[in-house]
Amino acid sequence: MSSFSFRGWSKGAASRVYVDCDGRAAGHIDLVTGNLHPAPGCVEQLTAATAVLVSRLAGRADIPGDLALRPPGFMLTELLERTRTPDRRDRIRSGIAGEMRTARALNGMTGVRSLHSLPLAPDHDLDHVVCGGAGVVVVNTKSTVFDCTVDDTGVAYVGGHHQEWAVKARNDADALESMLRRSGVSAPVSCLVVVWAKTFTGVGRTVVPGERLTSVLSGMGSNVSAAVVDAAYEVMRHPSFWESTARMR
Repeated sequence: MSSFSFRGWSKGAASRVYVDCDGRAAGHIDLVTGNLHPAPGCVEQLTAATAVLVSRLAGRADIPGDLALRPPGFMLTELLERTRTPDRRDRIRSGIAGEMRTARALNGMTGVRSLHSLPLAPDHDLDHVVCGGAGVVVVNTKSTVFDCTVDDTGVAYVGGHHQEWAVKARNDADALESMLRRSGVSAPVSCLVVVWAKTFTGVGRTVVPGERLTSVLSGMGSNVSAAVVDAAYEVMRHPSFWESTARMR
């Protein structure tokens, strides 16, 4: 029986897996198109290696600490348990309720898989990461009892106060994109800020009202293949991805 080894490679929008069969190069798998590129005389070997790789990925369903099982608002719930100040606890509860509301909206979408409360840093998480037809999208949830207004430049104001939501969301998306690339998955990462507010006025590309989340996501296109999006989802399920890549940031 042949022995296969796999090596990831990515540059820009390109992402591949190179395959060796019994110590000799057998070609590569293009993760963007899904096409196989066998070395001369290695069609059968590369095809067999692809089946082995798919089997290995399928066998990763039982992942210790699988983050696909993590509920929305997980990190906020842990923070709530450590917080004693009543006003602070009320704000945290509001945040948890908002993330749960966003998760319910995402769960109602078809062709979408979501991960919640992913640990970008020990004290900072990504509320939701959505993988589907829109590619990979970081979704940050904001909840407020005040009115939210988005001006013509896309800047949000809550109760008249300027918010840096869009800038911070883009920074989070850029960080995740870099982390994925270092793990061999080259996928651009988009971002949205979903606001559950008393009222929402204005039209923004990044900051959107919670009631429009599903329609905005459905309208977002992506040039990334489903294979790459699936690979990103599988990588992000592993706690080790966040532990090892966070140390390199």
